[in-house]
Amino acid sequence: MIMSRALGQKSTKRVIPRQTTWEIIESLNVRNAAMVAMLHLTGGRDGEVLALTREDLRREEDFMMVNLLTEKRQEKDIHRLIPVPLCDEFMEPVAKYVHTVKSGLLFPITTTRCWQICKEHGFHPHEWRHTRLTEVAPYFANDMDIDRFAGWKFPGMKATYVHLRMDHLKDPLRCCSYLSDTTKKDRWLKALKLAPIDSEIWKKYPQYRPYGYA
Repeated sequence: MIMSRALGQKSTKRVIPRQTTWEIIESLNVRNAAMVAMLHLTGGRDGEVLALTREDLRREEDFMMVNLLTEKRQEKDIHRLIPVPLCDEFMEPVAKYVHTVKSGLLFPITTTRCWQICKEHGFHPHEWRHTRLTEVAPYFANDMDIDRFAGWKFPGMKATYVHLRMDHLKDPLRCCSYLSDTTKKDRWLKALKLAPIDSEIWKKYPQYRPYGYA
């Protein structure tokens, strides 16, 4: 089921569950599957993703660094380097396709064709941008980091793009409750810091798992 908009949210765009995106990817050919995965992974605008070349991708430790040329800026040639975890499941279709491209554009199609491919499955390309920004927003330290990731020139765009609801506060509030008790502070700080990805706290609040994990 698609997540509803937050109270007071002005945008009509939807947040697409990862399972839905994966089902769409599996139904597409290799190139289009990689394109949809890249729309999600980078949170980029469709024009930014379609402008990517093989040279815009490079590996850096455990990440694929994606060099996006930022649209909708008066200044020309403004780029932002987006880190994508190699462990993310959506990297599978990207890696499978990228190795077949030797030079030129990764996705040599028009924005109109991109829209058609996405609309055939009931979504607009921009909805993956809303989805990714909503997904990663809880892990950013401040709004400036979100602005840089999204390529926004003006602050305040988060109110339109990031569809946060009150259930995003469950885990932070739960942690604060534990940490406010001085008799438990050291124990719970250590437990939270060392908790493996399959531990009970992540099972109870799976939406707060690091986004590179399913």
